[in-house]
Amino acid sequence: MKKKILLFFILKTLLFSSSDFITSNGELSFKYNEKYNKITRFNGNMETYKTDIDSLEVGIYYKGEHYLLSDYIISKRFIPQTNIFETVAKLPYGKIKTTYIPSMVDKNSFYIINNYEIKKGETLEFLYLFNMSDRNGIIEYKKTKDYYKYNENIYIKNLKNSMAGYIVPASELEVVKLKKIEDSSIKYRDQRMVMSSKVRLSDGEKSDIVQIRYGKTPDFLSFESSERLLFLEKTYWMEWLKPIPFKVDTRTRKIVERFLIYLKTSTDGFDYYTNIGLRETSKTKDVLYTAMTFIKYGYLDDAEQILTRLVEKEEEEFFYLSRTKLTIEEVQEAYVYLSYLKESDDTKFYTEYIEKIQKKIHKIVEGVKQDLNKKNILEKGYEFKIYYYTYNLLKLYREIDGDRKYAPMEEMLKNYLFKNFISGDGIKKYALDKKNTYSKWEYLLLYDNVETKRLIDKLYSDSIFKRYPYFSSEKSVDVEVNLSLLGGLYLNDLSRFGDINLLQLNEDIEGNSMKIPDKIYLKGGKRYEVNGIDIYLSSKYLNTVYDRSEE
Repeated sequence: MKKKILLFFILKTLLFSSSDFITSNGELSFKYNEKYNKITRFNGNMETYKTDIDSLEVGIYYKGEHYLLSDYIISKRFIPQTNIFETVAKLPYGKIKTTYIPSMVDKNSFYIINNYEIKKGETLEFLYLFNMSDRNGIIEYKKTKDYYKYNENIYIKNLKNSMAGYIVPASELEVVKLKKIEDSSIKYRDQRMVMSSKVRLSDGEKSDIVQIRYGKTPDFLSFESSERLLFLEKTYWMEWLKPIPFKVDTRTRKIVERFLIYLKTSTDGFDYYTNIGLRETSKTKDVLYTAMTFIKYGYLDDAEQILTRLVEKEEEEFFYLSRTKLTIEEVQEAYVYLSYLKESDDTKFYTEYIEKIQKKIHKIVEGVKQDLNKKNILEKGYEFKIYYYTYNLLKLYREIDGDRKYAPMEEMLKNYLFKNFISGDGIKKYALDKKNTYSKWEYLLLYDNVETKRLIDKLYSDSIFKRYPYFSSEKSVDVEVNLSLLGGLYLNDLSRFGDINLLQLNEDIEGNSMKIPDKIYLKGGKRYEVNGIDIYLSSKYLNTVYDRSEE
């Protein structure tokens, strides 16, 4: 590479867009900016929520010219049934396939593989442009082992070819001079780094591999085969991913597999559960939905991993006992524990934790008893959800344990729900609600013996379904609410109406870089509102599709 480089080549790395593919391995994560075709917001330790590399872009130097691959991308996708992302660039002299791997074999490693088909006769040089613009840093070249160390925890090494590092100084000139990194150099916050590697003409595999490792030790792979590296990573997913336990169309299958991978990489690796991309710790509700999804789809080991972490948080249990009011998460947590025991037949888990679970159930029942004895306590939402899920919890506990001591409470709750939450027209809603609330249509218990035509007519009259495939009373769709209603249609054998909705939702998920949006706008220039990979909505989608198969 020439020691001088055109400034526009660097400036293009500063562009940003909110349209992103997102992937992770449970320890590190990154976004791939779909519009500008580059890695953004690389996070080496998801517990810290900080960005370690603001952006990373690949270019080449060939026949005296610099090329950014981002200008020549013709395809980009997740490799099916993996967390691996892949792009293909078609340049004037040939094609380059770039593979981005957040490793499941070594959770602290991230690999970039470039496989090239370039016309022979000229030396090809790959360029890796790193932008850590928000802070100063120390970059060191470790000559004896041929790798670079940035600050205390980022290590960069080319596994196949020699690599030279340069600091790009801040400048307003059209041409800037690069400073080669030798021994130790300071990279100031407004500077960037370029790593350059010349490929070997004798390399029959025609590939270049860069390993970026996050941690305290520079552990690098010893082999140089891109085929073997990809084989090991694909093998991990091939052994983990199970067949979907029901028949499903191709589009839905791809989304189900992608969402299961999201859940695995969102909850695997440490004691925090992170919304990838938004970089926040998920709520208990999100984690419980994830555990329930794993149980339904047969990933019992992953469900156990989540539930064991939750049940061992003694301080959280004491916090429950000090509450004066029940929470929906508290009831759902006990329900998910019982669901796991029912599906897994895990005697060890039962022996170790059943006493704690029984204490939680007893506390829930006592809380419900206190509420039922009060007057004028009706609150929109609170009672309905608490009592509905408590009823199902007690029913499940009786089925598993054979203990009928809570049977009277089951009947009491069922009678209370029917008395207070059925309107005069036979369409179910809260007694004090002035408007029909779509999210309540998911509760199967209250829809027995409701005439199907009247139910559908009510949905049509209260929504914009006549013009759009979604159920909504506004010109935007709350996806969580829509999923709740969609689940209600499937639970009540109304799949024809649900499938119209699901087909459109699948199309929007694909249009949103394989992420489920929080909100969908039906008019205007903006289509989606997205907050990273939402494991709660992803789990809710998976549970809804599963309920469809249970009709």
